[in-house]
Amino acid sequence: MDFLAATTLVSFLATAAQAATGFGFNLVFVPLLSLIYDPKATVVLALCVGISAKLPLFLQVRRHVVWRAIAAIVLASFAGSLLGTRLILFADPALLRVFIGLVVVAGCLPLLANRRWRIKREGLANGLIGLACGVLASSTSMSGPPIILFGVNQAWPKESFRANLVAFFVVSDTFALATLAASGLVSQQIGLSTVLSWPAIAVGLWAGNWLFHKVPVALFYKLVVLFVIVVGAIGLASGAGALLGRGG
Repeated sequence: MDFLAATTLVSFLATAAQAATGFGFNLVFVPLLSLIYDPKATVVLALCVGISAKLPLFLQVRRHVVWRAIAAIVLASFAGSLLGTRLILFADPALLRVFIGLVVVAGCLPLLANRRWRIKREGLANGLIGLACGVLASSTSMSGPPIILFGVNQAWPKESFRANLVAFFVVSDTFALATLAASGLVSQQIGLSTVLSWPAIAVGLWAGNWLFHKVPVALFYKLVVLFVIVVGAIGLASGAGALLGRGG
């Protein structure tokens, strides 16, 4: 499969996942496309294509965003990213991924069994969740699980759940992309590949929205938690693989 065909297919799949759940674009896009493309360039391309997919979705769902919650989480995530940068200087990245993977999977199991502990002081919780997202973003590139699990635990309405996640990732991805662009990492090829992915994005948005409206609420939350378990398992496997590779 050539690069254009692969980018088109992966863009469709990643956009459909994002539109159906509110998250998951990078989880689908980066591992698949990096099989045939430079991993570092894939990350930059994922941000460019991801923003192209998330912006129209954000415009569609923006009326459901709970801004008072998202604003606190986003601001705290910026501070958390600074802490995560310091953490990665001293902590072993592989051990960190294993630890985070275990915590994420363990945290998902009660939610999968419909056991929740509603947090009443959401103001404080939003700040802590944002810090956790920021720390994970800069230390492990796994920023999503804290806010996703928080939304499931708090039983955010289905529409607000997706809208809040999309709003969060639009802001955080734009910030990350601006940083990469300032460093000269956004090439003309990446820009052209992004534009060529727009038809696949349009079809992916339609497919993801169709799935979102067809899936019952209870099943939706279970699928979200299962998706996060996959994220945690991937982090756990990648960390364990790095540790075993050193041992070999």
